[in-house]
Amino acid sequence: MKREFVPEALWQRMGPLLSTRCRHRQGGRRYVDDRAALRGILFVLKTGIAREDLPAEVFGVSGVTCWLRHNRWAKAGVFRKLQQKLLNKLGMRGRIDWSRAFFDSGSVRAQKGGPEAGKNPTDKGKKGSKPPLVVDRKGLPLVLLFSTANVHDMKRAPLR
Repeated sequence: MKREFVPEALWQRMGPLLSTRCRHRQGGRRYVDDRAALRGILFVLKTGIAREDLPAEVFGVSGVTCWLRHNRWAKAGVFRKLQQKLLNKLGMRGRIDWSRAFFDSGSVRAQKGGPEAGKNPTDKGKKGSKPPLVVDRKGLPLVLLFSTANVHDMKRAPLR
């Protein structure tokens, strides 16, 4: 049985979050279907292949198009809104176990800098950031925050 990367239930929730496509004034290439692009994005993320190796003849979309669409959707907050929608649904059904929440982070080097990069006290003062993650008792990711590496975790903890 073939497994669908973008089930209908997921598409029903995500489709309305996507912005309308914009056409280039001089025509340009045909616009690739958003669902095909999402299918390619999920395939690359799930399998770990390089986006350049995405078989365009199978997915109907190139890896570069998936990468561009992923970046545009991420900047527009589509994935954050989708996660919020899904967490609200799970919360209404009582599927989030709030009896205990876990909060942890790890320092990573930020070679290109950025607004969430600061001196990392554990890496000789080189630029770094920390992505703190909050999960419920069962390990369901609830929120992912970013902070500079020199900020203590408790200052970024959403649940105090």
